[in-house]
Amino acid sequence: MAGRTVFVVLVAVGLALLVLRNAFDDGSASSGGGDDGASTTTSLVVDDTTTTTAASIDPAGFVTIVANASGVAGSAGKWTDGLQTLGFNMLPATNARQSGQGTTVVYYVFGSDPFGAYTAEVIGATSTQPWPADNPPVLEIGNANVIVVLGQDLANQTPPTALPSEEPAAADTTSPPTT
Repeated sequence: MAGRTVFVVLVAVGLALLVLRNAFDDGSASSGGGDDGASTTTSLVVDDTTTTTAASIDPAGFVTIVANASGVAGSAGKWTDGLQTLGFNMLPATNARQSGQGTTVVYYVFGSDPFGAYTAEVIGATSTQPWPADNPPVLEIGNANVIVVLGQDLANQTPPTALPSEEPAAADTTSPPTT
């Protein structure tokens, strides 16, 4: 009887491990170069036509703050006003902890990465990052979901006067997707 119980338990544990392994399989393949701790992940793009369009995000549906890190006086206020004109839900402009930053960075708090990417697209920023827990570039962000730390690259630019096109870009059919 004890042998049968042990067998049933071992089968149950084996099945549970199999289910858990398959439940966390994300479809990517990994190959490592031995046991050196390094690995390479290769992902196959099956369908590259799924995109998040500008029409799917409401700029009033999240809170944004612009912090001046450029050193250009008044630039955060100018961008705050410009984004508010486009329908963004804005907090008052503020200053970053540093000045003279060359590149604008759009930060987003946990769970707000689509809003960060959308904001970066609207303003023409090339860098988005999760909000850092340690040594944040802005001390007070209130209830902001997106924090634009304005650099010299955009400080003297004119904020956009229209949101990006709500029509998704046509898919390029001249070449197959790469793997």
